[in-house]
Amino acid sequence: MGESAAQQVQPGFTVDGRLINLVNRLNRFAGMYSKKALLHSELNNLEDWGYLISLSFMDNPKKSELIAELLSEFPSGIEVIKRLVNSGLAEEFDDPTDKRSKRIKITQKGQRVLFETMHYMKDIAALAFGPLTEAEKQLLMLLLQKLDKFHLDNYKETRPSDYHGAVQALKQSLEKSAEKG
Repeated sequence: MGESAAQQVQPGFTVDGRLINLVNRLNRFAGMYSKKALLHSELNNLEDWGYLISLSFMDNPKKSELIAELLSEFPSGIEVIKRLVNSGLAEEFDDPTDKRSKRIKITQKGQRVLFETMHYMKDIAALAFGPLTEAEKQLLMLLLQKLDKFHLDNYKETRPSDYHGAVQALKQSLEKSAEKG
């Protein structure tokens, strides 16, 4: 059986470029599997499920805090929150200390739906990473956590920046990391 185009190293394709391609493909596979798992639930997609599970762990966050936690664009995050509220899975309420802000919490119905979908999502995760040994899973998790920490540490500076500003900030951060050893 031959390699797919995604498995082949294309001439001029850097290792970093290949990694971006693979991470993107894995994200698409996860989305496809999750959509199948959520088909008979009140959730539309993996993003809605991610918002709902984050709400279950966060203590009544501001809407903006929830959106920032999930690294969403504000308009997209507001749309997800609207879907969750309109379906009765989440509830908005006024922030008692900041009248300009709204807070959000998961409802009992949201908790029930989340509970009902949890075993499907656990199956999806187990199958998505099934080809890996436990040691490989631990190594992958360690590497992904390192990348996540690096980008999260730089997120506040890079998010509002244009391309050149973001690249410059990330390069400076990489240089500082290299100096630390």
